[in-house]
Amino acid sequence: MKRKVIKKVIGLLLPILTLFILSACNNYRVDRDLAKTAISNIRSVVEAAGLEAEGYSTAYVEGTSRRVVDVYVDFEKDYVEKTPVLKYNPDLKEVEKKIFFVFPKKTVYRLEMKYDSGDDDYDRFKKAYNTILPSASWTSTATLTSTYLSEDAIRKLYIKNSVELSHYDFWFKYSLLPKEEYSDNPKIRLKLREKREAILKMDVEELTPLIEDLDPSRVNNLDEETLVRNRDLLLKRVADNRSTFSVTIFFSIDQVRKQNLQVTNEDIDNWTRSDFKYLLAQIIEIEKLPRNTEVDFRIDYKDKSDRNAYKLYSFYKQ
Repeated sequence: MKRKVIKKVIGLLLPILTLFILSACNNYRVDRDLAKTAISNIRSVVEAAGLEAEGYSTAYVEGTSRRVVDVYVDFEKDYVEKTPVLKYNPDLKEVEKKIFFVFPKKTVYRLEMKYDSGDDDYDRFKKAYNTILPSASWTSTATLTSTYLSEDAIRKLYIKNSVELSHYDFWFKYSLLPKEEYSDNPKIRLKLREKREAILKMDVEELTPLIEDLDPSRVNNLDEETLVRNRDLLLKRVADNRSTFSVTIFFSIDQVRKQNLQVTNEDIDNWTRSDFKYLLAQIIEIEKLPRNTEVDFRIDYKDKSDRNAYKLYSFYKQ
């Protein structure tokens, strides 16, 4: 009796188990192909940066129709020690890696990157660039931007001494990435991508001395000459169209009057570019800005109906 019951249960479970195994195998095949694509994309930019990884692996997979793969890029300890762009990278983590069951674990240093198969705008260059050469950070770790392009340094360079601007009325954004060129033609788009990736290795080499100065043992004791030299190099990249830099200023007509600034036309509703430029020139040292800097300027005022209004003016420094 017991044997009959067992056989019946097995007979019921076997088809279900078979379907489960086939489904799992099919999903594995799909995931394996996705992992291969993800690793290929990440490997291309890591190698474009001139870096030699010890190995690549993946951890799965978020989402269903839009699948995001975590790609782990592992580096040997000795290689990290002699490669500043890795040695001083705040995102690099020490991990214990299993080789085979019969071998002991191995210590490697890992960068975690992502590949998004469902993002039509996925930019492997941008993702890798921001991981390999992080120019900014929300942590307390020193970065190229926080060290050489602090808000105080930018204010001293470009804001007129006589002008008062709060932290909320002035900010800037610096990115090591060059401005992206785009084409609807797939062949041209591929060439543009290859062109962008070709400069990554050059950037790693050029920025290595600046990155070495981020060593915790010396970053807080850098002399003024070093700070200025490194800052000027980063800003020169903007003039050479190899990085991007933007400045945003919020101002109000009340501030204009309070700080005794001048306007060419009291009728702000009908301001032209020359009216904006006249006021802006009293606030910021336009001639000192690097070529290709994007400037955004907003003026708040009351319109003829005494309602709150504002006007925007933007331009690229030529």
